[in-house]
Amino acid sequence: MMKRTSHTACWIQGLLLTMGACCLLGCANPMLRQASADCDPEAYRLFPLVMQTQRMTEPVVVQVPDGTHHCVSEAVRQGDRSTTLTRCKPNYMVQTRWVDRWIQVDLNAKERGIWHERCVQQLCVQRVGHPACEQSSNPINPATPGAPASTPIDAPALR
Repeated sequence: MMKRTSHTACWIQGLLLTMGACCLLGCANPMLRQASADCDPEAYRLFPLVMQTQRMTEPVVVQVPDGTHHCVSEAVRQGDRSTTLTRCKPNYMVQTRWVDRWIQVDLNAKERGIWHERCVQQLCVQRVGHPACEQSSNPINPATPGAPASTPIDAPALR
């Protein structure tokens, strides 16, 4: 049971990290999007895609017969004869079953995401004076507009 939880937890963490990054960048201001774009190439150079096939066990909810039936009887007349017709249908209950599924997992995704997030924050601080690239009335060290972007993080220090 522990193995199921760890695969599912890893998959869910990766999914949440990806969704969080997409949401952040989808709603982000242009300076934050630019900082993110500037950090992308170095992030993928330092932490390239390393795909591995892994088995993930996930819960699937299914309906199964519970052994009981629901029957309905009705009287049917045919001329002067009357008969009773009974129709029965099985009752169902919901059960959780565990199903194995093979998925492709990027082994460097977590580290790349952490490095990328730090890089974006540092670029934003350099350019705007705020880690989320929000314009403030008192910037710490704004970069001159149009200046070439540099990646501020020394990669080996983060490993």
